Amino acid sequence: MRVYITPVQEFPHPKYPSLPCFKLTNIALNLHNQEQLVYQNCESEIVERLCRVLMMTREKTVHFQSFYNLKWDLGLPDDFDRNLIMKYPDCFRVVKGSNGLACLKLLKWDDEFVVSALQRRKENVDLSVSNLF
Repeated sequence: MRVYITPVQEFPHPKYPSLPCFKLTNIALNLHNQEQLVYQNCESEIVERLCRVLMMTREKTVHFQSFYNLKWDLGLPDDFDRNLIMKYPDCFRVVKGSNGLACLKLLKWDDEFVVSALQRRKENVDLSVSNLF
């Protein structure tokens, strides 16, 4: 811990002074708070990404382990499986997979998520060009 001086601060234990204790510095706490704010502001986009991934599967179900491996790529918060999923019971449900592992199941299909943003942009451009003629 002493190697990572910036995010942690060392202080003596109140009862046992020779026992070192560590806590996050204000800089690290501020960084954490900023990260949480970003997740809150992007929550609808995160839910959309989860829906899109689940919509790509045949059973509309994915093992949580797969999401853990893609957490960074999908922009998922660390606690998405405990907090985010529970906030959207109309969209997601935790189910037991065929191998007994916990899976995330999509409950609500959204046709808007079927079309990619790139396709939507192309369609909008095509419509605006056709309106010119």
